[in-house]
Amino acid sequence: LVIIIVSAGLERSVWNVIWVMGVFYWPPFVRLVRAYFLSLKEQDFVQAATALGIKPIWIVIRHMIPAVAMPILIQASMAVVSAVLTESTLSYLGFGVMEPTPTWGSMLSASTKFLRWVPSMSIFPGLLITAVTLAMNFIADGLRDAFDPRSQS
Repeated sequence: LVIIIVSAGLERSVWNVIWVMGVFYWPPFVRLVRAYFLSLKEQDFVQAATALGIKPIWIVIRHMIPAVAMPILIQASMAVVSAVLTESTLSYLGFGVMEPTPTWGSMLSASTKFLRWVPSMSIFPGLLITAVTLAMNFIADGLRDAFDPRSQS
């Protein structure tokens, strides 16, 4: 709802949609990185590197960033699903990208007038949105199962 309100106040362009979604999609990434860094800070390998006198920037670069890379990749693959659905919703409601630029949401919006006569106009964009979101959900779930040690049973 907040994204729709903010988008309504801005000019309808690709860059404004990207900016609005970026502003509202970065907090989960920051919370994830902060939580992992706080937990890694207490791990033995980080304390051993600190005891050896390695500078904190090198500890972060060599030890902590590689440990956080996979959770960020998993979170990013889940965020792609939300981004596709958000952009489609914004375009469907008329707050997304301007009309000459084709988006699945604007295709769905334009096809509602012709739904009775040409149902394929709305079926194909809807199926593509569904296929992309399902595929990205499966990819995110597979990445989480493969690389998150807490999800292993």
